[in-house]
Amino acid sequence: MITDVHDLKNGDQQWKSAVGDVEQALILYRKAKADGDTDVKTKLEQEIPHRLRAAGDCAPDPETRAKLCSGADAFEKGDEKSRWEMIHPLLQGLAILLATPFAVAGVAIVASGTILYGSGKVLLGFGDLLTAGPVMRWKRRKAEAKATKKEKLD
Repeated sequence: MITDVHDLKNGDQQWKSAVGDVEQALILYRKAKADGDTDVKTKLEQEIPHRLRAAGDCAPDPETRAKLCSGADAFEKGDEKSRWEMIHPLLQGLAILLATPFAVAGVAIVASGTILYGSGKVLLGFGDLLTAGPVMRWKRRKAEAKATKKEKLD
């Protein structure tokens, strides 16, 4: 069990690194297949399952770990057509796994900004309440001064 904050950061960095390695290998596999480079494609067909299992070992939750390991088994045992069909969903899933922390951080920033804005509006309301007395006296004096000036002109 990870108990140290430093260990948590290292585990998170290992997870992101492993997912990035899988994503890079899948992109290279797709490019090698499109270019017809059989040597690179054969090498990556052997390497991708190992990278998927390594990412599964670093996964933060058991469900993700199981999905990555089953994906590695399916990729390893599959034929060329099934491997090709697996690449797009795997890349989408990996992109979602990498983007989730950024989305959560964005929501947190928006929520804190909303709280600050609301607090400012509450303080503005209190300020208006506190200054209502002096403002009313100022307006009354201004009206009295206008009335006095008007009487003098008449």
